[in-house]
Amino acid sequence: MFNRILIFIGLIGLFGCEKETTIIKEVEKEYNWKKHAGFNYDNVVQLNSFATSDGFYILGTDYFSNIDQESSFYDTINYFFSSFYLPVDLTTSIKFPISKDFIVLNTGIKSICIGPTKSPFLNNYKYVNIERIDSSFREFDLIYSHNSECFAINNSRQVFIPYLTKAGSVQGLLIDVDSVSSINYFEVDTIKTKIIKFPDVLVYGLLSLNCINDNFYLSTSEDTYRIDKEGNVENVIEQRIYKAFEFEGIIYALCRNNVFLSSDNGKTFVTSYEIPSDFLYVDYTRIGNKLIGYYRQQIFEIFPSINGIYGVELDNNGLENILITSISEFREKIFVTTFSGVYYKEKEDFFKEKTMNIE
Repeated sequence: MFNRILIFIGLIGLFGCEKETTIIKEVEKEYNWKKHAGFNYDNVVQLNSFATSDGFYILGTDYFSNIDQESSFYDTINYFFSSFYLPVDLTTSIKFPISKDFIVLNTGIKSICIGPTKSPFLNNYKYVNIERIDSSFREFDLIYSHNSECFAINNSRQVFIPYLTKAGSVQGLLIDVDSVSSINYFEVDTIKTKIIKFPDVLVYGLLSLNCINDNFYLSTSEDTYRIDKEGNVENVIEQRIYKAFEFEGIIYALCRNNVFLSSDNGKTFVTSYEIPSDFLYVDYTRIGNKLIGYYRQQIFEIFPSINGIYGVELDNNGLENILITSISEFREKIFVTTFSGVYYKEKEDFFKEKTMNIE
């Protein structure tokens, strides 16, 4: 978007004739959120991101991009990301998980692949055919991105893959992942797998998958199950969880009519208070010790407690009409991935509240 500034200059002709000329100069408008110049053309659509103190990883529909601690990050924000072709083209309706060590993708009707984040060359991916491990496997029922990621990675380097069986019930595969590194390359391998069985009931699809610490929370159309790192399954809430997060030692499970709270790492939940339905459609993440929510082009700082929850909208100048897919912090900057590229701003400016501009 441009603001047009009219500059009027009077010119005197060679023969003493005075002529007025209008020159239109276009000045690009400055936005608080800046667009990163490294994500354009066939690498503009970005689906997810993950950052640590020494690495930043971005997953698009066709490429996986990364930057490490030694990469150039000075004199300009347009520093160098390394981008690698993905082994499969991804759709915008599904979000796949990223950890500091590996990513997990769906590669077909029966298979997934796991690739190292630091050297994601095509020949470094490990492929897993689910049907060869569980002959009852029928198909993946990939959860849509507006609900959650379709697979999940916990803090113990385990991947949980839910699917439907030929009988129509829910099962899952818990995969322990190891990484092998040398000076020049990183690889991943699967140490062991375990089939996770759920109560043999028919369901109308998988609706959300959340991971908090080492535990996974899978919601079907009827119930929510907790799967720990040993593969033990327990029905913890007899309804669907829309979104879940941990804040100051309390797990908040947002359901249709109210919030369920857990103070024992998700082993038991108690019903708490009602919430507006708007909170069910927000995606939640952490920036430092603060809880952040985002929905479409809006960003919020979220303040949950055992007595209630509210949010304060943060500045999104420059992100209007742009669909945010993730938010990450890297080297004192906050980055958002979107279907329109990657945007950033300084961390010290990130928590400024949104102001209304009247023009």
